[in-house]
Amino acid sequence: MPSAPVTTIHVKTKKTSHDTNGKNSKVVLYNCNCHTFDSVITQLMYATGCTYEAGNRFAHIIHLNGKSTVYTGAQEKCDDVADKLAEIGLIVRITS
Repeated sequence: MPSAPVTTIHVKTKKTSHDTNGKNSKVVLYNCNCHTFDSVITQLMYATGCTYEAGNRFAHIIHLNGKSTVYTGAQEKCDDVADKLAEIGLIVRITS
């Protein structure tokens, strides 16, 4: 019996910060069970500049807890990090 087609929807949302110093924004990355650990780690290294070891820790936290804050900083930089993570369909949200 053929299996039904699977549709995966990736959502990227942004919340505008009203913070006066702009340094309290956070990028939260969510688990979606559709990427390998290596692809998530590689994209985290590209987006945040973290080491392989830090990316590996984030990937495991996300796998176990469903999400993790992977970057904290100015809104503009958070936008950049979130855009880079979303390039491969990762689910991200910017919070303040």
